[in-house]
This record gives sequence, C-alpha cells and structure tokens, in this order.
Amino acid sequence: MLDWNEYDRWMKSALATLESAKRDEDFNWACFKAEQAAQLAVKAYLILVGKSYFGHDLITLLRNTGLQLDKEILQCANFLTKVYIPSRYPDALPEGVSPHEVFDEEDKRKAIECASKIINLVKLERILEERKKERERVIKEVKEFAEEVKKKLGKVTVVLYGSYARGDFNLWSDIDILLISDAFEGVRFLDRYEMFEPRERFEVKPYTYSEFLKMKDKIGWREALKDKIVIVDDYNLFQ
Repeated sequence: MLDWNEYDRWMKSALATLESAKRDEDFNWACFKAEQAAQLAVKAYLILVGKSYFGHDLITLLRNTGLQLDKEILQCANFLTKVYIPSRYPDALPEGVSPHEVFDEEDKRKAIECASKIINLVKLERILEERKKERERVIKEVKEFAEEVKKKLGKVTVVLYGSYARGDFNLWSDIDILLISDAFEGVRFLDRYEMFEPRERFEVKPYTYSEFLKMKDKIGWREALKDKIVIVDDYNLFQ
C-alpha cells in the first residue's frame, strides 16, 4: 500500500526547509538547507512507494526512485551534492577560509532553484499524473494480452485485479490477471502457461470455467475481485 500520510509529512518538511533556505541570509546555510529540502522531498517519494530511503547521497536517492531523470535534474543534484559538506565544514575547504566566506548570493539562488526543480519532480500532482499514465499503460497491455489469448484459446474471460485495478500499485508490483478458458480443460495446471506468451511482471492465473465457478465464492477470490477491471468476459461471469 502507498503510504500517503508519511509522504505528506516528509514533503511538508521539505517545503518548510526550502522556505527557510530562501529566508536565510547566511549563504552557506541557505545552500545546505536547499540540499536538505531536496533530500527530504526525494525521501518522501521513496517512502511513498516503499523503497529504501537511507543514505544522504542525493544522486543515489534520485536513481533509487526509478523516475526518469533528465540532464537538468542530474546537474542540479550534482550541484547540491557538491555544497552538502563544504557549506558546513571548514576542513572541507582550503586552509584559511570558512564556509561563510566561500558561498555567495548566486550560490544560494542556484541551490534554491535546483532544490525547487527536484521537489517538483516528486510532488503529488506529478506523481498522480505519472501513476495515471502507468496504470493506463498497463490496462492497454492487458487488453493486448486478452486479444492474443482470445485468438489462441477462443472463448475467454480476462480480468485485471490486485494493485493495478485498485490503483495502489508500487514500482515492483505484479500485474495480476485472471484468465478463464475451457481450452485449459484436461491440461495440467503448470502446462497451461505454455499455451500463451509470457509477459514481464504478468502474474496470470489460468482456470477453466468450471474450476472458477467452484472458487469464486471463496473468501480469497471474493476479496481479490472486489476491485477489478473486466477486460473480456465471454463467459458472462461478471455481468
């Protein structure tokens, strides 16, 4: 399940930290706060989708999201990573200078601009739009699969269920599909998977019509099929 509450908590912290960076007149601390704001936002996304958010390397954290990262985002992450330590510690700088003497207003401006771009990458509106596109892509792929098996097996019922039907899928979620066809009659269960082309992440359950009639009222299937998208229903099981 997606942890929207924890995402919201971390994202609020990211935005508050960014605002603090904007107000800060100490340029080195403004740069550090901007980097922290970006980190908090990226970790908010990682928490949302259930991925590890440990560590402080911004580029690594961004790559862990699995999101498409363009050149501009990577350049911003690289800049913020460069200011992360020397904005605070004198021993990261040449001898004789301190952080408050090195960073200037342009560094602050660039750091805040970069943090804002990274935050926008993982903000709620963008996430929801990306998830909508991903769900639509999966439904389209399941429809293509249904057309393929219908040509091979004849009469079929194909149902998408699970996290993609509910909309709470994660980056690694299986695509759960119920496939019903009497072409499976008399075929050993494991051999049924040889009767259609496998697809990446597809978790197909192949049953005959009579098998499914015996199973459909059991609590496991009742719960699983509360949220479903019926792709094809030649057997009129979901009218």
